[in-house]
Amino acid sequence: MADSRITDEGGFLAAACAEARGLKKDCEELQTLRAFRDGWLRNTEGGADAIAHYEEVSPKIIAAIRRLTDAETTWNEIYDSAVQPCVALIRANRNEAAYELYRRAALDLEKLCRLTEEDRNAVV
Repeated sequence: MADSRITDEGGFLAAACAEARGLKKDCEELQTLRAFRDGWLRNTEGGADAIAHYEEVSPKIIAAIRRLTDAETTWNEIYDSAVQPCVALIRANRNEAAYELYRRAALDLEKLCRLTEEDRNAVV
């Protein structure tokens, strides 16, 4: 299981994925996503609210994924289906598409987190 070096510094899903892959916290992918968040997204209407919501739920999502028996596979799937494609869209200056893809992925993961919590609570 990945340690908490990166995710303790922000709790972001992309950082957790990068950590699981052995990438550094200043890797190109994370730098691109941080610049996107702090620049384009923060300056859009509703962007600050979206960031605040994401910062609130991402630690819960990370905790839920870490409890999965196939967490490593899940991190790799998120990296391949959301992180890398978002970075490619940002580099192509397709910011709206990048945001929509990452937003949908985060919402899907938020649902997974709720399901995982419900399953855990049912057992307790």
